[in-house]
Amino acid sequence: MANIARIDVRLLTGTKNGIGSEGPGTDGDVYIGIAGREFFIDTTADDFERGADKNYVLGDGANVNFREFNDPREPQLSTDDLGKFPVYLRFEPGGSNPDWNVERVRVTVNPGRSEIRFDNVRLAGLPDIWLGQRMGKTVHLTRV
Repeated sequence: MANIARIDVRLLTGTKNGIGSEGPGTDGDVYIGIAGREFFIDTTADDFERGADKNYVLGDGANVNFREFNDPREPQLSTDDLGKFPVYLRFEPGGSNPDWNVERVRVTVNPGRSEIRFDNVRLAGLPDIWLGQRMGKTVHLTRV
């Protein structure tokens, strides 16, 4: 058992247009579920825009908004809990561009020598997936 000190979430937004003239980016809210908790993923930048490739850090070295409420150390999470609960990305549509074209999701727990990774590998190399009110809001990740 090891404490979770840091979680890195790498999100790549696709480049395909959606329904009508809707672009791939979004103003909606993004969450990661891991080890029995859910975390809000956002920064002060204009996140989740067409072709964006960004790493979000929770815990040690955090770069997310509301970092004190999105910290795996408060309360302390353990790597033992990673197999007890699903790891997923959840999307809540919002704003003038409510749907989102997700190209890749990668989650790394305790980056470094003993890191544990999760990915949407089922989608890798396949067409991007759309998330939104009309097409589903969750993508489950697989340990790699």
